[in-house]
Amino acid sequence: MPLLRDRAVIALKAEAVEGVAEALTAAEATLLVWETSGKPATAIVPRNPTANTLSARLGKRGKNWFDLSFKFEVKGEDSTADSVPSWSLILEAAGLKKTVNTGVSVTWEPRDDLAGCPSLTAALYIDGLVRKIRGARVTALAITGEVGDRIVCTCTLRGVLVTPGDVAATLLAPTYPSATPEVMGGWTCTLDAVVFTGTKFEITLNPKTAERTEPTMGYGLRSIAETNRELKMTLDPELELPSGKAYLNELIAETTVDFKAEVGTGVTGHVVTIDCNRIQWEGVDDGNRDDMATAPLTARILGPEVGGVEMTITKK
Repeated sequence: MPLLRDRAVIALKAEAVEGVAEALTAAEATLLVWETSGKPATAIVPRNPTANTLSARLGKRGKNWFDLSFKFEVKGEDSTADSVPSWSLILEAAGLKKTVNTGVSVTWEPRDDLAGCPSLTAALYIDGLVRKIRGARVTALAITGEVGDRIVCTCTLRGVLVTPGDVAATLLAPTYPSATPEVMGGWTCTLDAVVFTGTKFEITLNPKTAERTEPTMGYGLRSIAETNRELKMTLDPELELPSGKAYLNELIAETTVDFKAEVGTGVTGHVVTIDCNRIQWEGVDDGNRDDMATAPLTARILGPEVGGVEMTITKK
């Protein structure tokens, strides 16, 4: 019988020793996910020697890296302002530092001490089989928000495949948080005290990663390490007269603006905000939204000139 694609769960656990796989239980599988996939991240190494024939020879598998990809909602999971949600581990494995402000909030900010970024053991359970990786960190992360919809995160974890192939496993039966996500009312950008809004945004955090090898470990591989970062953003404000919002002029003038998005306003434990204090336009385009002219923008998310970080995600 074919396996059912939607009978799937993701389990995640921070590793006590980097690259050493942890045992996973239902307690580590409480993150609700969508559009799961798992695939090898390295190709067959070809062997095409000079010979008396042009026929290809048997290739060999290279490094045994494996990618797990999925989507999840960025939301509060209970009515406590400082409780840590199940999606926190993903942000931490993407190079964001978690801070619990007792009784007030939880925040995540890009960290410069990347040695403190945890490695994960992660597994995708699909209706009777499991694909498990160790030494995993986030290699791609996108946070998207649209008016009238949830804030959703799409991520890819890369790690070392624990067993080379699919393994039979009982599908975990976690108890999921019962809270439903709040929807976004909109985002705002502020330029010289002038506020402009749009329908949707996307923030991409694409960590620069490196492979850590270890001859004494399986396949000679320990983990994926994060070595740098680059944060970017796309926005879709309406196109207006230059007297209101002169996006092209701002691009040429190298102007920077503030950005803020929020869901769950006023609902304790469910308020999620994303703040970027300094973004700079990288490109301005002409767009069309239901025959309204828009100005699709691409931007770089910058840190302050002295101290501080590019972005703060807060759950309170």
